[in-house]
Amino acid sequence: MFSYSNVLNNINMDNRIELSDLITECVNDISILNEANSIKDAFLNIINKIIKFIYNQYKNLLLFLETKIKDSNSIIKKYKPLLESLSDSEISEFIYEKIDYNIDLKIPVYIDIAAFIDKNIDIMASGSVNKASLYELKEKLPIKLSNIRGQIMGLTRSVTIMDFDIELERLFIPSKREVFETRMAKTELMNMIKDVENRPTLEKQIKYDLKRIIDIFDEYRRKISNMYVLNYTSNSKGIEIKLSPENKHTLSIIDANYYIEYQSTIINFIVDIIKTYSVVVDHKLQVIKEKVQRESEILKQLLLLIDKRR
Repeated sequence: MFSYSNVLNNINMDNRIELSDLITECVNDISILNEANSIKDAFLNIINKIIKFIYNQYKNLLLFLETKIKDSNSIIKKYKPLLESLSDSEISEFIYEKIDYNIDLKIPVYIDIAAFIDKNIDIMASGSVNKASLYELKEKLPIKLSNIRGQIMGLTRSVTIMDFDIELERLFIPSKREVFETRMAKTELMNMIKDVENRPTLEKQIKYDLKRIIDIFDEYRRKISNMYVLNYTSNSKGIEIKLSPENKHTLSIIDANYYIEYQSTIINFIVDIIKTYSVVVDHKLQVIKEKVQRESEILKQLLLLIDKRR
């Protein structure tokens, strides 16, 4: 029987570690922001790092696909007539672990939050932030983030952080990675051959998807570049919060801390959204790679079985 579980784990592990390291780095940037006041620079730094990471993941997948297309072309060219001539009973002798994939390149979906960002920056700039407004924001954001998380994944329901990993698995592998042994049917073999033959088309779709995803992050980057910047400076009367030379407020240290925490809360909210995009994209690319690798290995194993039986 062809088993692929160990190979799948190896494909994904290094990538999970790399993405985890990147997210940790982003969290450190937020910590720096709380001390440095540079909301725009921190945002742009985080997005630039994630764009670079995602770009490299797409390029790695495209290089992988290029190699697999060459391999598969030679296999299909040489063995397609033989594979098509196999009887149902001959094919059913091949037992393998079946995984159903549902790869939708339209995921993740772009969600525009510019109005939400501007609204909250305007609240800070107006001098109306206080203890009550800060806690109201903190109470609303988890619900809003759950709704946005679901929308990014193309779902019509909210997704909490507790359910995110499970929903992500279901998104591209509806069976939740429940691998089961089965005998191959001829229709499954023909569908697999068709998928292998369509890899050049998949390659073109992935190149288009790379541009779409980079455009999404560039849109966030552009809107963040146009955001207001709140500066905090100390004077003899307290803490001065300044949006522009004409728009400034002097507050006590306690009230100023409410502003700093309000700003930090908004920052963490947006970073959570960006992280959601990056995790969904990365997972999608890994599933595509896994599917292509499985198809190649299954065909090779099937050909080896045929060779032994004939």
